[in-house]
Amino acid sequence: MATEKQKQEINAMVEKWRAATSAIDVRTLKGLWDQKDPSLVYIAEENDKALMGWPAISNYYDSFSSMANADWKYSDLVVDVAGDVAYAFCYSLGQADIEPEKRRFEYDMRITFVFRKAAGQWKIIHFHESPNPRVGPGGRAI
Repeated sequence: MATEKQKQEINAMVEKWRAATSAIDVRTLKGLWDQKDPSLVYIAEENDKALMGWPAISNYYDSFSSMANADWKYSDLVVDVAGDVAYAFCYSLGQADIEPEKRRFEYDMRITFVFRKAAGQWKIIHFHESPNPRVGPGGRAI
């Protein structure tokens, strides 16, 4: 069972993710990952296949240049820690202007993070987002 301090550390990591995603801060987003881990997995709601390994995840973040004016929120955060591994689950609602569509999209998702403590820092090793079934993959134009 997680201590209050551990829960606060994981809460802070989720908040860093939210802030960096809202700011479209690719450098910070990349820094949240354990880039040396050979078995990283990122399951993006808009992709058919999972992104496996750091090079694929890094390239995915580089594609964020098509986003502008992003705003992300999360709710109902659940956190637990077992030793050097932790998970967090939340609902997330995001909005962003996407090029080349030049339209604003809304993303209503469920997100699971898996973190591992490496060299005294929590880092993401697995990230899974799935669309809310009422919206479907790829968000919706608003």
